[in-house]
This record gives sequence, structure tokens and C-alpha cells, in this order.
Amino acid sequence: MDDEHSQIKNQTGNESSKLGEIDFWTSRGNLGEKMNIILGFNVSILHLLSSLVLDLENSKILSNQTIEELNNIKSITEKLLENPKSTPQLHDQVEKLNNLLITILEGKIIDKSILRSPRRILEEETEKIGLFSRNIDFTDRWGILEHITTLFTGYSNLSHLAIPKYYFTACQELLKYESGSIQALINSNEVIQIPVLRIQALIAKLLREAPSARLLQNLKKMYPNDEASLLTPDDELDIMNVVKRYFESISKYAEGSYSLSDSFRISEGILQNYNLGAGDLESRIPNISYIIAKETYNDLNESIGNDFKQLINSETVILIHRLNDSILNNNRFKTFLRSLK
Repeated sequence: MDDEHSQIKNQTGNESSKLGEIDFWTSRGNLGEKMNIILGFNVSILHLLSSLVLDLENSKILSNQTIEELNNIKSITEKLLENPKSTPQLHDQVEKLNNLLITILEGKIIDKSILRSPRRILEEETEKIGLFSRNIDFTDRWGILEHITTLFTGYSNLSHLAIPKYYFTACQELLKYESGSIQALINSNEVIQIPVLRIQALIAKLLREAPSARLLQNLKKMYPNDEASLLTPDDELDIMNVVKRYFESISKYAEGSYSLSDSFRISEGILQNYNLGAGDLESRIPNISYIIAKETYNDLNESIGNDFKQLINSETVILIHRLNDSILNNNRFKTFLRSLK
């Protein structure tokens, strides 16, 4: 009987304790103590999220734009920590940082490299593609990427950048390569510089010249959200494979298993039957890539006597066409082009 009485007393005590805890948060008093607890909680969350930001930055799985946004939020929150009275603002920044990190972890704005393990990334740091080495990072050797980025900054509020960014990513991918064992045989600068400069010209024409400039401006009005301009991991993988084929062809030529006439035959056939998309798609945007490919092919005449430079120009025609094909086979880009028809 005494035991039962003790158990009932203990249960009553536990219930009172729980009610007391609930009353602490629901009552009108204890405001200062509540604010201190909330501030401490926000500070703890901030430190945790800041560490995660640092880890994500070091892992190189995010775009520079995303890293910059993360660091901007982190900088604001660190300044707020110097003034503990600014709890509401601190809470807002913690929530903003948390939401961005959730978006990243859900895979919405993450680079394709998140699909690979850290071990796999290290293994690919000097991946061999034919006679070339593909590095995990690109090097803006001639300032071309910086020039294109400046161009994007000027047009970001006016034009839809998804298609220009597709070609820009191809430039980044090209700049990850360097020649290895064929250094003495070829001009490695030309292998990379010629296609990158051609794609740069393509991007500038898309954004600056009619009719593509007006079409991209119309597309921006239809899809004003900046996220619509972001590339997916699948997009980047497609670009990587197209660029890989370019360097494989150059390697085969250097090894003697692929001839200049082989390349000419392919590039000439491409220009004669250039893919401008199905009839329900706006063809004037893919036509810009045809114009650049045609100009590149015409440069062959200026390179007579330099077989290797002729090969690069011919393979650049093929590269541009394959990137165009990749865009026209992409459901998201087809939706964009269909809406402009």
C-alpha cells in the first residue's frame, strides 16, 4: 500500500514538473530568460552552420556563386554576434543560412561532383583523357572566363542566361585540360584557346545581337526566377562528355589513328545538315551556333599548311555542334525554345 502511494506521489510530482516546464514557455513572464535561451540557441546553430559552410567550401562541390552567397550570410551573422541585443536579426540570418544549406543538401544547386565520393574526386584530379590530363579545377589562362562573367553581370537582369551559361560551362571544362606527352608535338595553347575563344564569341552574339538577344530577353520575362538559369548535374555531365570527345579526337590524330580528312568529312557534313531543332522549337537561337561554326570552318582556309591548326578548327566545329545538339536534346531547354516559338 505504501509502495502504491509512493508511486502515485511520484507520478503526480513528475506531472507537476512537466507542467512547470510548459508554463515557462507559455507564461507571459520570464521574457529576459527566454530571450537569453533563444539567443544561445541561435548562436549554437550559427556555429554549427558556419562549420558546415567551411566544409562545403573546402570540398569544392559548390559553384563560386553559391559559396559567395553562403559567405555573405555568414559574414552578416558574425557581425550580429558582436551585438547580442540584435536577436531578431540574428534569428533571421540563421534561418536564411539554414534554408540555403537545406537547398544545397537537397541537391537543388549542388555541383555534379557531389555525386562522387571524396576518394573519387581525388582519383580524378589528374584524369587521363587520351594524351591529355584533365584536372578537377579549371585555370582561366587568358582571362576569358572573367570577361564572360562580366558580360553575364551586365545582362543578368535583362536576359535569360541558361543557354549562355551552358556554353560558359563548356569553356570552364575546356580550361581543365592540359597536354601531357604530346607537349612537343602540338601547340597546347591553340588546342584550348581556339575553341574557348569561339565559344566566347558565341555567348557574346547570343546576348548582344538580334534576334537572339531579344529572344533571351523575352525568355527572361517568361522565366524571371534566377534558378531557371542554373545548370543541373546532368547538364554538366553532358558538357563534360562532349568536351571529352574533343580531346579524344585530338589525341587520336596525334597518335595517327585519326586523319585530317576524317575530321573534314565530319565537320563538312555537320555544316551541310546543321541541327536547328524540331519544327516546334525557336530555331534562331541554335542558328547562332551554326553561324559561329561556319566562321570557324572558314578559318581553315587561313590555316593552309598548318595541318594541326586546321584540325583544331575542324574539331571546334564538331564540338560546337555537339554542344548545340546537347541543348536541343535537353527537355528543359526544349521547353524554353518551344515557349519562344
